[in-house]
Amino acid sequence: MRKVQDVLRIVVNLVSLIINIGLAYFALRLMKVFRGSIKEKPLRFISAGILAIATGSSFFSLYYGLELPNYVHPIAAIVVTIGGGLVLIGMHAEYKIWTNAK
Repeated sequence: MRKVQDVLRIVVNLVSLIINIGLAYFALRLMKVFRGSIKEKPLRFISAGILAIATGSSFFSLYYGLELPNYVHPIAAIVVTIGGGLVLIGMHAEYKIWTNAK
């Protein structure tokens, strides 16, 4: 039973890492695509936030998958929290653009 749990944990962590790489890739692409447009500022915050969340989540996956030192967990939590704040700022800026456009 223990072996099945270990394999399942490895699979979940690998899938999480793959998703996080995809999130980081598209966050960077969005930053590049919207450079110089009216939506650059909100999407830059959102993309930076998604990048931070993907990085923090990857730290969590590596922490649980590779059993890294204990200090990795709080660092990952701080990175994810900062990312959430950046996404919130970007979403608010995007909301203001759309509500002022009417």
